[in-house]
Amino acid sequence: MKKRLLALAIALTLSSCDSSSTSAVATTADTKVSATFMVGSDLHYFSPSLLTSTASADYHAYLAGDRKMIAESPALLHSFLDSARKVRPSFVLLTGDLTKDGEEKSHQDLADSLATLKALGIKVYVLPGNHDVYNPESMSYASAGATKVANVSDARFAAIYHDFGYGEALSRDTASLSYVAEPVPGLWILAMDACRWKDNVGAASETVGGRFLPQTVAWIKARLAEAKAKGKVVVGGMHHGINEHFAGQSTNPISKDYVVAGFDSLGTAFTAAGLKVVFTGHFHANDIASRATASGSLVDIETGSLVTSPSPFRLGSIADSVLTVRSSRIREIRYDLGGQNFVDYSSNYLLTGMKAISVYTLVGMGVDSAIANMLAPTIAGSYAAHYAGDEVMPASAVQTVGLLKSQATENSLYLASSIQALYTDAAPADSAGNFPLR
Repeated sequence: MKKRLLALAIALTLSSCDSSSTSAVATTADTKVSATFMVGSDLHYFSPSLLTSTASADYHAYLAGDRKMIAESPALLHSFLDSARKVRPSFVLLTGDLTKDGEEKSHQDLADSLATLKALGIKVYVLPGNHDVYNPESMSYASAGATKVANVSDARFAAIYHDFGYGEALSRDTASLSYVAEPVPGLWILAMDACRWKDNVGAASETVGGRFLPQTVAWIKARLAEAKAKGKVVVGGMHHGINEHFAGQSTNPISKDYVVAGFDSLGTAFTAAGLKVVFTGHFHANDIASRATASGSLVDIETGSLVTSPSPFRLGSIADSVLTVRSSRIREIRYDLGGQNFVDYSSNYLLTGMKAISVYTLVGMGVDSAIANMLAPTIAGSYAAHYAGDEVMPASAVQTVGLLKSQATENSLYLASSIQALYTDAAPADSAGNFPLR
């Protein structure tokens, strides 16, 4: 299983997202050049040409184990792009898992869609997620079932997204798909690739966890030193978390692969080199986690997935070397929802799927089926709350956690701590905040 540089406020009315949100401006004190930006993550776009039937057992088996709105992903993407067209930001940052499972056709179609933003003068910067490169699970689905389709190599990934970061990179790491770009003078986007796509070659399944190769760590430090010497403001982006977003995330067997290996020492080293903020994704949660290091604070701004309720994205502004972040969400899509509005549809979709996955997981742990079905709504609710951010534990979950603790078994204590961790939302707030970049 898988939760100022000169500022200008722009009032927006977005037909497909939260109308109360605003875009923001990023400028540099030296150049006084402004730029607006949006951040999205985990699009898991799946080309409609690869899903000609949703009736096969293979497709339903996939959904049963990985509850994403895959059939709806093209409509979700285009709603996000519609918002970008209304906001007209100078750039959009996408923090990985661009496709369902790295299908070459999905990458090509996504790039074609992103090109419509470029045609409007909106720059787009992408970086890979664990699903995107050399993925052996690239499939198409028809009435007869699943069929393997072509995936992409690292070179092909960079070629497809040449116009979306790689072609204008000031520097590229030769050991990964990391790069630096300058969307506006004085502001650097440091796109850091910790995905283990090399381990996917010849494997039966894709590698979820992330780690930086030593060469990439050295390259990141060198770029941060260069930025400091040149007086550039740096905003980082990567797929895996650089901070834990709840207690025990890096050690819990279910969630440990969502934090990059060696996150604690890496965070300290990167902060010492001048990095203050990183936009991440991967866990499908809209969560902001700040961690104190020996060199200052490192803020990990995780953006939830477009294909997982509440389908959020970020809006930000940078001024006087302070980053201001707000959140918005997709509220409407052009898709047959059976008469439901999208907010209700997506929420029901997530909770129904997570309950089923919870029952399956609990029974696999040896929990009685009746008890598993009783616990599943609380577990599903804890994930949904964490995905949405700024979570508060309801009385029913408090009661369930108390009962589990009273049983004092290994399983019950594990479940109690897991539920409690997902509901424990440490400062700062998840939907908005202000963070220094120097």
